[in-house]
Amino acid sequence: MAINVEEALKAIYTFATPTQSEIVPIENGIHRVLCESVTATHSLPSFDNSAMDGYAVRVEDAGKTLKQSCVIFAGDGAEIRMVEDQCIRIMTGAKIPQGCEAIVPIEEVSVNGDSVTLPGSIRASAHIRLKGEDIQSGMELLKLGTMLHAHHISLLASQGITHIKVYRRPRVALFSSGNELKMHYEEL
Repeated sequence: MAINVEEALKAIYTFATPTQSEIVPIENGIHRVLCESVTATHSLPSFDNSAMDGYAVRVEDAGKTLKQSCVIFAGDGAEIRMVEDQCIRIMTGAKIPQGCEAIVPIEEVSVNGDSVTLPGSIRASAHIRLKGEDIQSGMELLKLGTMLHAHHISLLASQGITHIKVYRRPRVALFSSGNELKMHYEEL
């Protein structure tokens, strides 16, 4: 009994349900299908941080000229506190110091030695990425049955996930039969 391609595909999808799984490194996960959901193990960002290279300031200091007290680099672990009449030079990704209300991009200030003149208006929370703004701990990142692509792999890596559980790839066999079929070396 002959069937068309669409009917054959429907039959395959109906009866070929994945049952076996395997654990693979995430870099081998492209075009694989997850056999379990993946949940965030920690929030991203994991702390309030600067979205720009600039200066950590208080809103009330708008238009003032302040002294730069220090510099905070991305990866610095020290707890730093804002001091009155001072600002702090901060790099993209660096942890926001205590008392900071906004980040003013470097392009918007005037620097003369260790004196920094701020613009006349500063918007509260400007250029600050808040803890968990992108991903909350416990949030479902990927659903069971998701076919993985490059952006999924980078998402998994951002959570420190190195291995994932995926369905085993199906094995496919093709065969042909009939008297009309000949080997390439046989006479037609």
